[in-house]
Amino acid sequence: MHRLGVCIEPIFGDMPYKKRIETVAMLGFKYYEFWFHNTGFNGSSLIEEEKDFEMLAELNHKYGLTTTCFVHCHPDGGIKASLINKDDRNLILDTLGEIIIPLAKKIGCKGIINGSGNVNTSISTQTAVENMIETLIHIAKVVEKEDITVLLEPWNTKIDHPYNFLSDPD
Repeated sequence: MHRLGVCIEPIFGDMPYKKRIETVAMLGFKYYEFWFHNTGFNGSSLIEEEKDFEMLAELNHKYGLTTTCFVHCHPDGGIKASLINKDDRNLILDTLGEIIIPLAKKIGCKGIINGSGNVNTSISTQTAVENMIETLIHIAKVVEKEDITVLLEPWNTKIDHPYNFLSDPD
């Protein structure tokens, strides 16, 4: 059976978060994702905004919804760090355990999205790939104990993420 979900940021970006979740339920969806724990989207731009995870947990329970995933690290929000930069590894791992996993558990979320980070001309492509893989191995060791899946997402470099290192599934 397929499980179809909706990303509430671009689809319902002009609504307050409570209304976004209520709309997801009203439309019959059971699954949704959002972008960042500390950055919102108002329909036209990113804004600093801490998500209310207590409210999300209550609404998930009330409507029988599941938050499938949200972003851990990305250049635009969440934890501003890069998988390809070895110097960011400790920040990524520390925030995973201190911030992201507790928030995910609070709302029953089993997926964490990571982006590769932006191209860094001081890091060769080979080194960037090696750094990314090594950091993902460290992340996997942490999240497997928590029954959480890490999703490595390539972002579109042609439309809205022009500098992202990982831009296609290959």
